[in-house]
Amino acid sequence: MKLVINCYSVWFLNSCQFKVLFTMTIALGVLLCVTGIATAHSGEEEPARFRVIPRPKVEKYDTRNIPLVSQGEDVLIQVSGSTESQAEPIQEGLALLSDRLDILGTTNTSLRKVPGNHHILIDICSEEELSAILRNEGVKEKLDKRRLSQTYYLRAQQSQAQDPVVTLQACSDLGLYYGLLTLCQLVDKDDAGRIVAPTATISDWPEIGIRLSKTSASDNELPMLRLFSDWMKVFKINMIGLQYHGGNSKAPEEPFPTNIEALCKELRDTGILETIVYFCPFRGGGENIKGYDLESFQKPGAYDLSKDADRKKYAVFLKWIMAQGAHGIEIDYNDWPGKGSDMESVINLVYDTLQEESPESRILFCPPFVHSEEGEDEITYCGNASPEMNTLLSKVPEKVWPLWTGTGGIVISELTDSTVEQWTRDAGRKPFFWLNRVGLELNKSFSRPVEEIPGLHAFHGEFLPENLNQLFEGIHFNAGLGPGYNNLGESFSAAALVYFASAADYIWNPHDWDAVESSNRAKRFVRVMQPLVEKRKLKE
Repeated sequence: MKLVINCYSVWFLNSCQFKVLFTMTIALGVLLCVTGIATAHSGEEEPARFRVIPRPKVEKYDTRNIPLVSQGEDVLIQVSGSTESQAEPIQEGLALLSDRLDILGTTNTSLRKVPGNHHILIDICSEEELSAILRNEGVKEKLDKRRLSQTYYLRAQQSQAQDPVVTLQACSDLGLYYGLLTLCQLVDKDDAGRIVAPTATISDWPEIGIRLSKTSASDNELPMLRLFSDWMKVFKINMIGLQYHGGNSKAPEEPFPTNIEALCKELRDTGILETIVYFCPFRGGGENIKGYDLESFQKPGAYDLSKDADRKKYAVFLKWIMAQGAHGIEIDYNDWPGKGSDMESVINLVYDTLQEESPESRILFCPPFVHSEEGEDEITYCGNASPEMNTLLSKVPEKVWPLWTGTGGIVISELTDSTVEQWTRDAGRKPFFWLNRVGLELNKSFSRPVEEIPGLHAFHGEFLPENLNQLFEGIHFNAGLGPGYNNLGESFSAAALVYFASAADYIWNPHDWDAVESSNRAKRFVRVMQPLVEKRKLKE
């Protein structure tokens, strides 16, 4: 179904007769293997089928379901406010909602321009108005601008006269998109074939403003990268990393250039996901390159950034990446350090180059994983922040975010607030937390079985701190949705998607996270969203 959105436009979506998808509600505190716990923040009974993931910060339900329309009637949706009604995030969110209504039995969508008497109002407001709404709802936390731009407020109540049943408000197109994702999970169908929603009030925003998921732009073809990005959007991830894994940094092999050229532009135009290109200039020697090869920068195809000619060539390539629509660069020393090159000089070269092209660009820095001859940590992406790390970071701009994996290369035990705070004091700035092995089919995966739900694995949120926004600049997942670490395969299994949904749930709202509750919500999320994402794939 194709949606055409105009300001003060009304969408008519006819319902037809399918069987009820979900009819069971459960009492407060009852745990079922399939549906899980259905307890709303308000303490009232919540219909199990309406639980949303990522879990909203404040969600209040009662037991009444509100019919949007009776069988055979039209659902009217109006977009109003100061936004451009053709904004891509709003269009994409409405397209998902339309597809959801189609699955529930809606057919024959048509467009009419009627200024009132609509069922769903989608309204963009000012930051001040949204902040006032949150205060009126009892929200005491003051949100920084980055998180406020991703905030939405949704109210579903019995309609009076010309009032809408559902009102969705945000101060940005992205906030409205996130609210529409929530609405996709709220709408359902009852025994009489009516499109219904729960009586609910939801105030929602992310715990941390930057949530990044990385995959390989070298080991995957464009269709799978598009599918990966479509899933990241509905998981409410707002940034993806596209990494180079070839063996010739000076002339990157296909499909990396094609993927960067296509995907960065597409995602910038859509306005939902930012793209960060992960590029190591020290990969050389063709396909035989191996990790931890400290001499790899000297091999054919690798940059020697102590030479002026290579610095100029590297700067030209960085400008090409940004010209494709990327939002930033990750300076990737990682496991392929350019031994003998001056990291401070390289970081400042990247910064100065990007400042010329795009002053708002993001810059991440992945330190190498190396040790001194004496066995003491120097500048490394794991462990304590050394004096050398502090010295390096003191000589590069504040907007450069250093990646850090915690006390080890892989988190295998609890990471406390005090450990992170100590790293920040020692390094002189907050880290961008890099969480490795976020996937099911990986060695040392950051997952655990959910004993209460046989066959499922959940994100190991118990190992992580909850105050993400206070401790980190952002969160970075190495996302293993496919059969291999960087290989996405040809499709994503439901189990892998349920697992990743529990991870996205944690970083959106860690304070209310529970593995069983998150997994139950994730199961329904995948049932609802997988047909919508796959339908989009078939249209391409």
